[in-house]
Amino acid sequence: MNRRRFVAYVSLAFTVPAANAQQPGVPPRIGLLWFRGAGTTQYVGMFREGMRSRGYADGKDVVIEERFMVERYEELAEAAAALSREKVRVIVVYGSTAVQAAYKATHHTPIVMASAGDPVKLGVARSLARPGGNVTGLTSISGDLSGKRLELLKEIFPGVQRAAVLLYPGSSSEQDALQQYRAAALALKITVQPVEIRSPAEISSAIAGIPGTGSQAALLVGSTMFNAYRKDMLVAMSKLRLPAIYTNSSFVEEGGLIAYSPDIAQLFHRVAGYVDKILKGAKPGDLPIEQPTKLELVVNLKTARALGITIPQSVLLRADRVID
Repeated sequence: MNRRRFVAYVSLAFTVPAANAQQPGVPPRIGLLWFRGAGTTQYVGMFREGMRSRGYADGKDVVIEERFMVERYEELAEAAAALSREKVRVIVVYGSTAVQAAYKATHHTPIVMASAGDPVKLGVARSLARPGGNVTGLTSISGDLSGKRLELLKEIFPGVQRAAVLLYPGSSSEQDALQQYRAAALALKITVQPVEIRSPAEISSAIAGIPGTGSQAALLVGSTMFNAYRKDMLVAMSKLRLPAIYTNSSFVEEGGLIAYSPDIAQLFHRVAGYVDKILKGAKPGDLPIEQPTKLELVVNLKTARALGITIPQSVLLRADRVID
């Protein structure tokens, strides 16, 4: 985020009267809070389309505020506080760190997750069936995805003995994912090597250092920063010529090897249903938090050939999409 613009909207948040938030005849405002980047443009579009499909004309029936999206994790807390002060009607968040920042900023404004880790572990909901507070929406937890991704890696690259796991260490959900990878790796006799990336500026250098860890492959955890900076991640990974398993099909559509994950873009379309219900009077604590019902296995054969990897027929037959 442009630093001047960030300071400007924070200053504005102190001066906007609370009454302006819900004046009669003024459309409700929906604040978006997550990592801004080229890789998240489609998510904003999917959410807008989801609202349009439910009869909301942007700017007339509802105002969708993008100006609170951030470019660094360190900016999430102040952006969330600014959203609370401006008293938007609903805050839509993407990612565990964002939902925790929003929840810390307000226990009153409804918060709807487009995708995040386990909300009970994060301390923002009592249960998935009855959240009980001001947080609801969609969670990305769905069985043992870490184990399935490691099994896929072993299936396409049987000789792998050490694999790097890329994560942002400041996220409790990403740390949980790392532990899940470690647990699954024991049975497969694979050593997991964490590679920490704390900011977009570290992406290239951190990935370039993977061979120095002795890793023969790479796995990602679900990270809003990684999704926002997909192009940087993919460019850096392409230089290594190592197999990698991703957590979002968009990576594979843009040149990654393989992904096993929920369809993140569709989650943003679905989250509009929660916002619609809240705008019509539903309490977020009464709306069950949903888990993904469908997971996608997507394979890029063009990338496989470039890496000199033959994808087993057993994997191709299970794939939901094969890009060639």
